[in-house]
Amino acid sequence: MKVFLALDRYDPKYQFSTWLFRIAQNSAIDALRKKSIAEVPLTRPSSEDDNAKERDFADDGISPYRALKNKQLSAAIDKAVGDLPADYRELIQLRHFAELSYEEIASMKKLPLGTVKNKLFRARNLLKEVLDSYVEPL
Repeated sequence: MKVFLALDRYDPKYQFSTWLFRIAQNSAIDALRKKSIAEVPLTRPSSEDDNAKERDFADDGISPYRALKNKQLSAAIDKAVGDLPADYRELIQLRHFAELSYEEIASMKKLPLGTVKNKLFRARNLLKEVLDSYVEPL
């Protein structure tokens, strides 16, 4: 409608498509300016403001259910590690709890690097079998 109403102002020395796109662009800008967006402050209202309504904000903390599941999983991991054979348990503790590198563990235990990696692989597989029931499907 705006193009039709403005046809008398079209200058033929310019391309019609350019003039048409300019009208469409200006109309879009006008529509955005007219559209009012409700602004909501992110801060909680002060207690002095009588007209302020208390607003609930999403709690980004962990849910009680998830906290319980994490606690149960942690206890299961501790028990599963404790039930490992002594040499596997020690390697798991050095690697995952003390956060030592494979090389540091091999040097400390006076074992070849390949042996350390192999025993850790086997220990992790044993843990995976025991803890498989605690893993929730995606």
